Amino acid sequence: MTSSTVSRLRTFLVLFIMVAASFLILHRNACKGYAEGKIILMKIETDITDLGNLIVKDIQAGKTLKNNELSNQKTIEELKNSIKDISNLIESNIKHEAIKEQESIGSKRSSIIERKLNRRDESCDVMLNIMTTFPVLTSTKDKAQHGFVNYSAEIIQSRQLEYVRALEMNIMHPCVEKVHLLVENLGVKSYLMSLNLTAVSQADIEAMVHFHKLLYFPTYKAYAIYANENLMFKTVAIMNGDISLGDGFNLIKNSYLIGDRVAYSLTRHSSLLPNCGNNANFCLQTYMGYHDAHILYMDTAFDNWSLDFLAYPINRLGVENLFMYVLSQKLNKIVLNPCRILKNHHNHCSGLRSNFTTSEKIRVNIGQNKKFSWRSPFTYRLH
Repeated sequence: MTSSTVSRLRTFLVLFIMVAASFLILHRNACKGYAEGKIILMKIETDITDLGNLIVKDIQAGKTLKNNELSNQKTIEELKNSIKDISNLIESNIKHEAIKEQESIGSKRSSIIERKLNRRDESCDVMLNIMTTFPVLTSTKDKAQHGFVNYSAEIIQSRQLEYVRALEMNIMHPCVEKVHLLVENLGVKSYLMSLNLTAVSQADIEAMVHFHKLLYFPTYKAYAIYANENLMFKTVAIMNGDISLGDGFNLIKNSYLIGDRVAYSLTRHSSLLPNCGNNANFCLQTYMGYHDAHILYMDTAFDNWSLDFLAYPINRLGVENLFMYVLSQKLNKIVLNPCRILKNHHNHCSGLRSNFTTSEKIRVNIGQNKKFSWRSPFTYRLH
């Protein structure tokens, strides 16, 4: 056997091993799809067939065929047949995996998204990207950050379910495009997936919720940075974790937010959850503030002064008044509060509260910040 034949035979065997390896790779990685996988496969098969034919010609060109050469020729034919079998198997698997991938994509498009797509033209002119947080109160750190330490497991679990219900309602809301959860603990996703919720599926969570890890307890600065980096030229709704959107948001027009430069800072309503009689409806009382949802179109990024100014935890009293100052004076928005038309609901029925949200001593819109404290009384104007 000539040296060139030996070289080709070695190359042939290497390519054969490559085919076997390709089978495993393509079997596990169907993202290339059937068409591209088929092209790759055909190229490998053609190269091997051409090389095999050259080896056969080299052997046949010899004056005599020794027994080992006949054996080599037989081996080559067997290899070619084996390659053909592997080729067919790879092709079958590529096609099978591609079909599975398409079925998977179809199943991952949640029923909630399908409904929103079908109703898009007739319901909401403005689709909202909610920015909020979600504590997992089984975590000692999360409980401490929220001031929930010396409470029974039962009342903490009740508070946890209020966050879950608020998230469910926001996912299902027809005017919500996506929910962005800014959290310290990415275990939130595993926790939500483990709940086997009835109102929303795992596919709904995958499709509708984006999880973004923070290195510290959420602040308005963190929300502003996230909006700058990820949500420019979208409409955002910055909300507390126990707030859910209700009626009226289908009445918002893009022209109000973009052309008229309106932003909404909405006083909260009471919860729609059952057995929640102790939850005050501040939108139906004399104006006292309690702005728990802020909606704006992100055509202007938060500047450095605003980012530094907003470095307060989201659960500090008065921080929403400072945020409204930034909306008005730095982003040049007209801040309105039509909370009796655009309804947001405060899902806090458990009675579990921390001193962060009740102590006037740590209010942040007093003292040197008093001049930056903004108010937005009730109105029936949307623009």
